Amino acid sequence: MKNLPIKNSLSAADRLFRAALLLIRNAAVKEETLQKDPPKGVIPKSTDSGVEYDLYEPEITPKKTFIVIHGLTLQGERDPRLIRFSKALAASGVRTAAISLPALKKCRFEDKDVHAIMDLVRTLSAAHNQKIGIIGFSLGAGLGLVAAGSPDAGDMIELFILFGAYFNLADVRDVVAKYNRKEPAHDDQWDIFIWIRLMMAYKNLKTLSLNEIKKAELVEFLTRYCVETSIDRKREFYERVLKKLNLEEKNIFDISTEVMKKLSPEDKIRSITCRVCLLHDYFDRLIPWQHSEKIFQELSDRHTPNGQKMIITPLLSHVTARYSLKVTDIYHILSILGEIFR
Repeated sequence: MKNLPIKNSLSAADRLFRAALLLIRNAAVKEETLQKDPPKGVIPKSTDSGVEYDLYEPEITPKKTFIVIHGLTLQGERDPRLIRFSKALAASGVRTAAISLPALKKCRFEDKDVHAIMDLVRTLSAAHNQKIGIIGFSLGAGLGLVAAGSPDAGDMIELFILFGAYFNLADVRDVVAKYNRKEPAHDDQWDIFIWIRLMMAYKNLKTLSLNEIKKAELVEFLTRYCVETSIDRKREFYERVLKKLNLEEKNIFDISTEVMKKLSPEDKIRSITCRVCLLHDYFDRLIPWQHSEKIFQELSDRHTPNGQKMIITPLLSHVTARYSLKVTDIYHILSILGEIFR
């Protein structure tokens, strides 16, 4: 499929068409294997202050530059899902910078990641003399929203699209703690339950009663968890390794209430001047859809009545699109993704 040049002003129909092509490209990109090296054709770069990112340059001269922010994954910017999405964006004519958040990649929550996002926004805005777009996923989306609401952001950001963002980090902590207390009663909850237990184990790796071989196996399994599709293999690993560990009283969010509040978008985003679009999975068990609703409500207090859009849909699995024939939901998703090409 050929790359299409981006006009200065596109009609709503053109934007829907380009959004549809973006989704098709995202589905068609060959699944990347887990890797530490940058994907073929991608340029690893860093800002003057040392913020690392992978740059995906389109074949045509781009008119848009977007930062994509990964979620809670040890792979960070090299997560196969993020690579696929970044390649699809570049193939759609958008310069794409996949940022590396060093704390989040280690399952830590620190404001240095917020500063890193703003540093990359400043760097790219100055380098290309334009406003920057941001697309954030899950916990990374929430951190990006905090960055966009900071006084430093000014008017350097033109658009923010959030997939499964959080509003209050303490609420997410409580949801995670609830799921961690006991084995789930329903089959469809095992995937998130095992992922939470893996994260708990990773956070407490040094103190676990496991030998070094088992610890290395645990880290490797967590690293490839996002591309491991077999729930049977996940259940086998849980029974063999995780079940015997005392993780019930552990929590991923071992940070103070003060830091948790500092890293929450709540009460920080009314000053955002750019357009903001929210997409959230109706069945999201890690970050419930009500978080996006609260973000939308706070954004609605701005003096930009048409500055925010939101869709809560079962077509998203946390942050990954499900393919369906529900025309109304698909239309709304395309209308939001079409904002990239406005």
